[in-house]
Amino acid sequence: MAPPDQLVSRIAAIGGRSAGSDAERRAARLLARELRGVGRTARVQTVWVRPAWPPVLAFVCGLAVLGTVVSVDHPQTGLGMCLAAALLFAGDLSGRFALLRRLTVARATQNVVSLADHDAPVRLVVTAAVDVPRAGIAERGAAARWAAALRRRLGLLALGGFGLVAVGLLLATVGGALRALDQDGAWVGFLQLIPAALLIVAIGAALDHWTSDPGPGAGADASACATAVDLVAALDRRPPRMLAVDLVLAGAGHAHALGMRRWIAAQRRAGLAPEEVVVLHLDACGSGTPVWWTRDGLVLPLAYHPRLTALAAEVAARQPRLGARAVQGRAATGARAARAVGWPAIAIGCRDAQDLAPHAGTERDTAEHVDPEAMAGCLEFALALVMALDREL
Repeated sequence: MAPPDQLVSRIAAIGGRSAGSDAERRAARLLARELRGVGRTARVQTVWVRPAWPPVLAFVCGLAVLGTVVSVDHPQTGLGMCLAAALLFAGDLSGRFALLRRLTVARATQNVVSLADHDAPVRLVVTAAVDVPRAGIAERGAAARWAAALRRRLGLLALGGFGLVAVGLLLATVGGALRALDQDGAWVGFLQLIPAALLIVAIGAALDHWTSDPGPGAGADASACATAVDLVAALDRRPPRMLAVDLVLAGAGHAHALGMRRWIAAQRRAGLAPEEVVVLHLDACGSGTPVWWTRDGLVLPLAYHPRLTALAAEVAARQPRLGARAVQGRAATGARAARAVGWPAIAIGCRDAQDLAPHAGTERDTAEHVDPEAMAGCLEFALALVMALDREL
């Protein structure tokens, strides 16, 4: 088995691993070979997804802005456009009514799946994303630091980018409704101006994200994949009593966890019940100290399983030298996808002092910037958490 840092370098050497790309497929095959090299059976499952969410987001924001303008002279029509934009936005994020996404290009992504060769009362599903994130101007540098600082200070009240879009669409719809009720005061125009400006900024941010080039992705998420492989290999050497350890390295992870969503849907159709599974998602762990997420979500942050987060806190207290701490996120990870259907789940990774994964989504996210000690700390924290869960069961 290759050392984790060498595996990171090999994955990062496959440039342009965006969701549904040929580079992502080659990385999936590399990881499958690595798993077979440590004595694991591994298969690459192809699933078709539509990862192009930025143009959909730009369209619904533009529809709401146009509806705001139209509502000045045609209130009912403008209200209908704003309401349609809000409903399309909600449907796309939930995946239950992704009407506009069906107009985008379908792409093949791969899930690398390695199942345990024995039975146990509970399946522990270790997962990580194979693809790399994109980062526009609003997602890196000072903007990313400010957003992280707001999450630390405001907690649930700190809205992420998608949360701000949701607020903008809501205010645009309220403004359109006021116009439709013959409220023509200047204050209504001012009320409509605020969401229009916010949504115009969101259009630019979405298109900037869409056109940005993915970086090498050594820290995000090659480090997570390498640590996940190392974790499963360590658990194979010292198997938990109550857990059968599966591994799912999911494609399109940074396209709202589409690959993991498809895998979860297939398992639910096969009859896997929530009491029979626990999902442990590994996020970027190439720099900083271990963290665990207490809640995550693009618009409404959903709490991770309370007992799992409590176990993570207990492990952190028993091993203070790791410096592990709790954080909140505004993303759609594999653990968030599992939690959305009622499965017990938690996400762990590493973050720096500002709760960021340095260089994520940029050209500077190279293997030279990955700290092997950070990956080792995340692995140690993950092993301790799994053993604590095994004792709990």
